[in-house]
Amino acid sequence: MVVEAIKLLVEHKLPFKCLEAPYIFTKDEEDELIAQGFVPYYVGVAYRDDCYYHKITDAFLYKLLVMLNKGISDWPLAVLEYCCGNSHLGRGCVNVQDLIMGGYERQEIEHLQTENRKALGFDEKAEASAQQALDEALAKAPQQPEYLVVDWDFKVSDVSFEGFLPILDRVFWLQRFVNVVIFAQNCAFYFGYQRIARALMPKWGCSSFCFGQCCAALYAPDEVHKAWVAECLAAETAKLKAEGLLW
Repeated sequence: MVVEAIKLLVEHKLPFKCLEAPYIFTKDEEDELIAQGFVPYYVGVAYRDDCYYHKITDAFLYKLLVMLNKGISDWPLAVLEYCCGNSHLGRGCVNVQDLIMGGYERQEIEHLQTENRKALGFDEKAEASAQQALDEALAKAPQQPEYLVVDWDFKVSDVSFEGFLPILDRVFWLQRFVNVVIFAQNCAFYFGYQRIARALMPKWGCSSFCFGQCCAALYAPDEVHKAWVAECLAAETAKLKAEGLLW
């Protein structure tokens, strides 16, 4: 959405300033912007964890289109539908499932996913390493895996859901659900079920954190730790399946 919004601002020759995280500025900074000739236009100010939109009309890209009196063509609409939805994780599998139910073809959705990853800074090297890691994980897994353990030879800069999209976007098309542990160079990450996330987190140490159906560890796991995580993932997945709770 940010990339599309910037395109609109450039197209209409409107001055703008990109802010650094956490995207909140003080009254003094606002006054300085006004002195520089900028007119602040607020499309929603939120902290990072609350900046996802559940309705298209709440999104800043939508508000910008309205402000510029532009109709919403197919591509901006697709971006809005991809970035807004029921999932608090933004581009989560719930949103992709909604797109499928809405009639989008797989090719169209994969294009949205690819453009989103580009906007997040993932280059061809990151994409290639993600594909290689997933291929190696699938080679060790059953034909229809109920969970995956992926070793990704990559240093993740954003240890949130978005930092692992080169893997997660691809896994979505392989499973009816996403139930995966990713070991990167500098961290470990799980995405799938809240119960499994809670089971993994205590053993991941004080540098671990859990948010909804995800959990992460901010250190490079050793082989013993990786083996324990794989065993825990297998056991917890089996319990969910036995209880009929596997998606």
